[in-house]
Amino acid sequence: MRRALANARAQLAEPACRQVHDGSGTPDCRPAVAAATTRGRHVVLICADRFVRTCWPDGEVTLIHEMLHSLGLGENPPTSLEISRRVRMRCFDHLAQRKPSTR
Repeated sequence: MRRALANARAQLAEPACRQVHDGSGTPDCRPAVAAATTRGRHVVLICADRFVRTCWPDGEVTLIHEMLHSLGLGENPPTSLEISRRVRMRCFDHLAQRKPSTR
């Protein structure tokens, strides 16, 4: 696990690995979509108009959800809702119990 984290940090030092793009106006940014990618694609599109209106931790959950797809996680199964539910449960539920926040 430590080796994987160290390697991930090293990869994130590369600009191409950190690519997040404004996808506003693209077909991927439909009305209810805050961010989008495709399985195995190394770019996450941010649908800026929708994304800026997300409350904590929805924006964070959305980014992690899309990053999982970019790493190769497929959908159906698990459903999109199930992926987000698991991210929220494992990454944010313990924080929400400690402090009320809106971001």
